[in-house]
Amino acid sequence: MRSHRSSGTRSSDTRTTLPPPSPTANPQQRTHSETISKYVGKTIAFDGSIVHMAPHGDYNTRYDFLLGPGDHGPKTEGGPAFKYEDTNTLDLKLTGRSIPETVRAGDKFRFVAEVGEFNVKQCLFFLDPVSTEVR
Repeated sequence: MRSHRSSGTRSSDTRTTLPPPSPTANPQQRTHSETISKYVGKTIAFDGSIVHMAPHGDYNTRYDFLLGPGDHGPKTEGGPAFKYEDTNTLDLKLTGRSIPETVRAGDKFRFVAEVGEFNVKQCLFFLDPVSTEVR
């Protein structure tokens, strides 16, 4: 599993242990932190869509994908936010009947991913793709 951190990438053999929720964190942040700690390193699956994608750094073929639950793409509101960071479209491991040549914001998928870190301040879950089924 790749581990993510805003200040850089750690070695792949390091797993993150989430700190206890901050006493000053809002209730939603505490709840997410307590919930996600049960899932770090485990595989999850959900129906969702690409909310936003942008090139990762100066790369032309690696992206940061912001994912959201449901089918609303860039219009997603509420719910948890998920991120694939520094990911090539081949890393998505696309499956399904009609695999697109490219992906874009608004595309709908069944995401299967390994849970990495959770950023309490951003309420953002960092995931590593396992498979991505076109819906």
